Amino acid sequence: MFVVVPWDVLNAVARLLAQCRGIIVSVIVLWADGGDPRTEMTSAAEQLAALLPSARVVNAFTSVSSSIVRNPGSAEKPSVIVCSDDDQARAVVMGLAEDLGFSGINGGALRFARYTEGFGVLWTALAYDAGYGERITYRVYVAED
Repeated sequence: MFVVVPWDVLNAVARLLAQCRGIIVSVIVLWADGGDPRTEMTSAAEQLAALLPSARVVNAFTSVSSSIVRNPGSAEKPSVIVCSDDDQARAVVMGLAEDLGFSGINGGALRFARYTEGFGVLWTALAYDAGYGERITYRVYVAED
């Protein structure tokens, strides 16, 4: 199940999904610091996992526009960084990303979603503010020795 909602309805959506025990893919970009600027930021995915402790929350697709999800293109595979505390759920979503024409990148634990969600914020600035348009995407390269 994919959760793509505005951040301000996250709590309401979590109440609707309270009994979910399957894999939930968070595509929400939210940074929160609990009101104290000295505290560590959290991600929407981490907040969703806290609200749904029986679900297997995965963060993915936060920096990919819907136009690229619908048509990834044929040149190079755009990267989708996938974070989760559940290794099996992360592997399932990485496989889904590959099936959809992306390069699934293991982003590690769910706590790293707080950084990958930042790609979504930067993507928005590049696409709209800098004028690159909705077809801009990220690609992770692994350097060869």
